[in-house]
Amino acid sequence: MKRFTLLLLASATLFACKKETHVPAEQSAESKNTTQSIPLIGDIYERISRAKANKYKEGETFADVGSHKLHYKAMGTGSAGKPTVVFEHGLDIGGLSAWYKVQPEVAKFARTISYDRAGIFMSERGNKPKTGDAMATDLYNLLKKTGHQSPYILVGHSMAGITLRSFVDKYANEVAGVVFVDARHPLHSKRAALDPVLKRQPYTPPSYWSTHLKSELGYTRFMLNFSKLAYPSTTPTESINVIARAFVSMSEPAENEEIRALEFMSDHAAHLKNFGNIPLTVITKANKMNREGPSFDAKDNAYIKLWMDLQKEHLKLSTNSKHILATNSGHYVQLDEPQVVIDAVSGLTSKY
Repeated sequence: MKRFTLLLLASATLFACKKETHVPAEQSAESKNTTQSIPLIGDIYERISRAKANKYKEGETFADVGSHKLHYKAMGTGSAGKPTVVFEHGLDIGGLSAWYKVQPEVAKFARTISYDRAGIFMSERGNKPKTGDAMATDLYNLLKKTGHQSPYILVGHSMAGITLRSFVDKYANEVAGVVFVDARHPLHSKRAALDPVLKRQPYTPPSYWSTHLKSELGYTRFMLNFSKLAYPSTTPTESINVIARAFVSMSEPAENEEIRALEFMSDHAAHLKNFGNIPLTVITKANKMNREGPSFDAKDNAYIKLWMDLQKEHLKLSTNSKHILATNSGHYVQLDEPQVVIDAVSGLTSKY
């Protein structure tokens, strides 16, 4: 029923747009038929593509955490008292995919688990709100449901610098350490808006219905497949990118929900600023941090400075923190320099 409603909505929208342009009468009927067929073609294309994408789920692992099932990948073995390493992805339609260079290596010396947040990649959306608290509860329930016992070492990329604060706040007694991988700071948007050079306002994603319409009727998938986007330090034809693109239409609505919720989550996370003495390692991209020249304008340099300043502020979360610069990395340090992340995790697990 929902898909039929979307088809009607798309047809009506396209037809309304066509009516605003003047065409000869003899072309009107043909134009109307073409307009009405576009959503139907998109719908068929999307249905076939999703059927193909769902084949990638065969052999994957899922856990029911209440209103939905989360996709996860568990690797490695541990022993009593040894920490479980938990990987949290950033704002990323590929979910756990970006950990594919790091998790197998960490699994050689620790028990590990990575997962997709609700609605992202292979996980079901469910009905919980996109808040830091709900995400923390989801993750905790997943860990317990799958038998991954504490203590936990949390490894989070990008937006996880915001979401994982809620997990530490709720379950601090079960957290043995945290590794931030070029993680976003909760005050990033506010500082960027106040910066005299940047004056950057938060990004406003398309409306829910607009995103949903494009995803359900194939537009999102077509455009991404056409562009052949790929993760850093990978090629478009590698399986990590092929599979991620297969699920883009299913992931984008939830990803845009997270973007819309980002400022609310950031405001909440900004008040969660005490990890006590929980060991914290902050890894920051640094391949261009000290570079200035004709390829960098004033805004580029201002943005780099702001990012680095806020990375240093992460360190204040814990009385036991350290800062590591990934000198050959961009934002996806786990892909550009995976060994930097592996070594940071190893440094925390070796204390047990």
